[in-house]
Amino acid sequence: MTHNTIQTVTSESETPLVSNQTSNVINEPGTNSLDSDIKGKFIIKKWETKIREVNSKDFKNKLHTYLINNPDKFITIQGIYKKTEPYTLAERRAEYLKSIFVIHGVDSSRIKVKTKEGAFEYNKKEEYDNGFLIHIDTIPKKIKKVVNNNISRKVLFAKFASNTFEPDNAFKTYVDSLRVFITGNPEKNIAITGHTDDIGNEADNEWVGLQRAKSVALYLVEQGIPKDNITVRSAGETEPIGDNNTTEGRQKNRRIVITMN
Repeated sequence: MTHNTIQTVTSESETPLVSNQTSNVINEPGTNSLDSDIKGKFIIKKWETKIREVNSKDFKNKLHTYLINNPDKFITIQGIYKKTEPYTLAERRAEYLKSIFVIHGVDSSRIKVKTKEGAFEYNKKEEYDNGFLIHIDTIPKKIKKVVNNNISRKVLFAKFASNTFEPDNAFKTYVDSLRVFITGNPEKNIAITGHTDDIGNEADNEWVGLQRAKSVALYLVEQGIPKDNITVRSAGETEPIGDNNTTEGRQKNRRIVITMN
C-alpha cells in the first residue's frame, strides 16, 4: 500500500464557529477537568505582541481534548489591554495565542478572539502573567448545522512522492471531530474516494486512486473509527476538477474526497 502525505483543504462552505455569547469561564467547575488556571502560562510583555509560554503544554493538551470531546463547544480568547494601550495590541496578542492553540491541533474555526480593557500593571521586567481570559461557549444551533455539514465533506490534496502517511494538524483535528461524530451517530457511513490526474492509462489510475483511498481509510481505523462505517472507491481520472493540461490542474485532480451519509 502506498502511503502519502496529505494536506487538508477547507471547504468553501465552512463558517467560523463564533457567537456573541459568552458564558462559562474556563476555570469554572464542570468543564471536563480542563486546567482551572491559565495564569502564568502565557506571559505578555509591554508593547510586544509575542507571548512567552511557561509550562503551558498541559493546559493546551486539556483544551484540545476538551474541544474534541465536546464538538458543540467553542472558545473565546479575550486579550486584556490597559487604558493607556491600543486595543489592537491586545487583539494581536489574542490572535498570537490563537495561533499557539492552532499549532497544537485546535481547530481554528472553534476559536473567537475579542479584547477587553482591564486595570493591571507590568512587573519590573515589563511583563504580565494574566493577560487573557478564555471562555467556553455552546455553538448556536444554526451554526452547529454548518459544523455538521463541514464534517460531512472534506477534500484532501496529497504529495504522493512521500513514502509515509503524515497527516497535518488540520486533518488530525478533523479526524478527531469525525470520530466523535460517528460515535454519536453510528448509523452514518463514511465514503472515501480517490482521484487522479490523467497521466498514464485509465486502469492504472483507477488502481492508484483506490490505493490512496485505502491509505486514508487505514488511518481513520487506526484513530478509532469503526471500519464497518467506512467504504472506499476510486474514480481514477474520470472526475477531474482541474485542467489536466496544466500542472496546477493536475495537482487539483490528485485528491481524496471524504463524504458522510
